[in-house]
Amino acid sequence: MKKHFTRRGILIAVCAAALLLALAFCVFTGGADITEQISFRVESADTVESVSVYRTDGIDYVFLPSYASPDSVSLVCPAGCEVYIDNERCSGNGFLSGLEFSAEYPVSVKNTVGFTVYSGRIVFRRSENIPALAVTLIDGTLEDIESSDNKSVRKTGTCSLITPDGKADYLGEFNNLSGRGNSTWLAYKKPYNLRFKQSTALLSMKSAEKYCLLANAYDTSSLRDKIAYEAARELGMSDSVESEFIDLYVNGEYLGLYLLTQSVEAGEGRQVDIADLEQANADANPYDLSKYDTFSERGEDTLRQGYDLPSQPDDISGGYLIETDLEDRVTKVDSYFKLSADELFHVKSPGHVTRDELDYIADIFEHISKGEDLSRYIDYDSWAGLFLIKEFFGDTEGSSLFFYKDSGDGKVYGGPVWDCDLTMGLAWKATPPSDFLFFTDYGILGDVYRDPSFKATLVSRYENDLLPIVEGVLSEKLSAYVDEIRASYDMDKLRWKDADKPSWVVINDSIDADAAAITDYMTGRRDFLNSAWLDGADYASIHCITEVSNDSVPLQYYFTVPVGGTMPELPAPKDDDYTFEGWYLDTEFEQPVSADMTVTENITVRAKWSLKDGRILGKLKQALNRYLEYGSYRELNGIVALLGMIALMALVTLILVIKEIKDFKRKRK
Repeated sequence: MKKHFTRRGILIAVCAAALLLALAFCVFTGGADITEQISFRVESADTVESVSVYRTDGIDYVFLPSYASPDSVSLVCPAGCEVYIDNERCSGNGFLSGLEFSAEYPVSVKNTVGFTVYSGRIVFRRSENIPALAVTLIDGTLEDIESSDNKSVRKTGTCSLITPDGKADYLGEFNNLSGRGNSTWLAYKKPYNLRFKQSTALLSMKSAEKYCLLANAYDTSSLRDKIAYEAARELGMSDSVESEFIDLYVNGEYLGLYLLTQSVEAGEGRQVDIADLEQANADANPYDLSKYDTFSERGEDTLRQGYDLPSQPDDISGGYLIETDLEDRVTKVDSYFKLSADELFHVKSPGHVTRDELDYIADIFEHISKGEDLSRYIDYDSWAGLFLIKEFFGDTEGSSLFFYKDSGDGKVYGGPVWDCDLTMGLAWKATPPSDFLFFTDYGILGDVYRDPSFKATLVSRYENDLLPIVEGVLSEKLSAYVDEIRASYDMDKLRWKDADKPSWVVINDSIDADAAAITDYMTGRRDFLNSAWLDGADYASIHCITEVSNDSVPLQYYFTVPVGGTMPELPAPKDDDYTFEGWYLDTEFEQPVSADMTVTENITVRAKWSLKDGRILGKLKQALNRYLEYGSYRELNGIVALLGMIALMALVTLILVIKEIKDFKRKRK
């Protein structure tokens, strides 16, 4: 009996151990997440690319490129697993034959002992009409790149660019992939730069070494940049960037719908084809230019920063590539100048500009800003083209305006057009109306607008050149763009459905709704500018700046009234941490806006706020919000200073408390 009991105990122990092993096998070979278990290979005539699985709302999605067909897709899964789709075991090429794209099917994964370790629903979505760019990083991951706040991390690898008909437009290595952008780098969907070792032509665009992958995270239609860039090209701005829609994959992960463009770079054979003054400076000096010290000269109303290079070329007349920028964005190693008009100009090329070069180009811009002999200093046609694109499409940011000057040419040219995602009714936490004038009284474009000859050129180009382009967009091109990206738009919407988007980002239900909003804006904009520029109606704009960044308060409001009209009723914004105390005409908040005042010119008003209950925490929250939303180093400095003050107050309080306790103990003795 005892022997029998021992055998039975051994048998029970063996069975229990086998059961535990089976359960462990199920856990370690299956798991609950199919997205980490399997992927799919997609074949074209020249390459095979991997596509991973993405889950949202409990559904597993496979986002396939436009060239995929059922018999070009095969399954990849770990050894010891079997995958069943629509209750049929899948393996090898052609397993998708008979399945429909966008249909929902049951999916399950079994291990070698027949246990079902995963069951769910799977949908295969396929793009249409646009190429697919598949990037494979060989020395790191996408997370490495995105972990860099200053976008300094660069990874290399290979990539394939496959057209919708399955043909390879490019197969080979690239030099590096890195982050790009300023505010857009803070978005949930990241933009990137893709640089090649030598100039490379992609999708029949002009050859370039560096390309931009624009995510359009804040313009979920993905249409605004494309519309503006193509309009600039049709205006004859020869330096305009070309652009093509693509689906982007990195290490098999589908990242969504992107716009591929050349980067705005200057130099011989580059996008802005002008003399390479940066190279000329390098040739004139014995050491790497970054080894030399920078200089910074601040006057009463001006600021100039460049490099103390011991030598420079004989010809410093060009080429220069200049971009208007925000002071928060330039660094200690950037070259820039600030005019008495308080507008900052970033010298993109040459990046290491000498004192003489900086004085030369800054003095020309000073002449332009003062309206002195404009016909000598600017090319009217290109400046008018830049003005028209930015004004018509409603760019209210004011930064990212590019200008260039070549050697041997005394004139500065406007362009290329860049950064138009927040246009056509979109802006930072605001919705600019179609009946609003911006660049007519803003920055250096506003300075040249006051010149009668320039304004005449501008109005003529608007009537004869831009209006036909606008009509073409409204009648044909916009709907063609919509049809081109519709499938990818839907895929992108699913891919980023779960992302934490800022509350001010406009998210429509469909691309048709996005297109309708753009159509409404462009139609209203055309009618308003026809009235202002062709019919001679005189308008004044009221620009209201709140300077409060909490999501509950728009950053800006815009109004337009006929010159001689009265001030419109301005909004009374509300905020959790601040009390609104009214609108003011000056930055010192000494001149309040009067409700019955007559508006005779464009004006800017600012909101005055007071901290509720004097709460320091409210001020800290405000500074943190601005830093997180805009990446402003100026706000970060404010946060550090405020925390330092709080720490100092806490330390002083602690010392006083300790002293009081000691005094109390001494008295008791």
